[in-house]
Amino acid sequence: MDSHAMAVRFAALAMEARERELSMAKIIEQAIEETGMTNPQAAMEEVNKRMQKEIEEVLNDIKSNKELMEEAEAWEALGDLLESNLTSEQAQAFIDLVESHIKGLK
Repeated sequence: MDSHAMAVRFAALAMEARERELSMAKIIEQAIEETGMTNPQAAMEEVNKRMQKEIEEVLNDIKSNKELMEEAEAWEALGDLLESNLTSEQAQAFIDLVESHIKGLK
């Protein structure tokens, strides 16, 4: 995972931390509802594709907003730092730890 990918992941996690937390079952249920697919895995894959597109749109919005751009640059700097000092597995473990902490917030 390169620093850009980590920056995108951290930005998404930061946004998620700001929003109300949903249970995994609720997320899967919502994915099935949104896609009309009955297979949970296929529904989640489709939602992931849509989210990638939304992430790209958010990145374009960030680029046009100075404050958001500064936040994105900070996330990318963190990604660069992690990439240069940690193995890929260690960086992923760190991201997973941050994600589990954010999901544990109520």
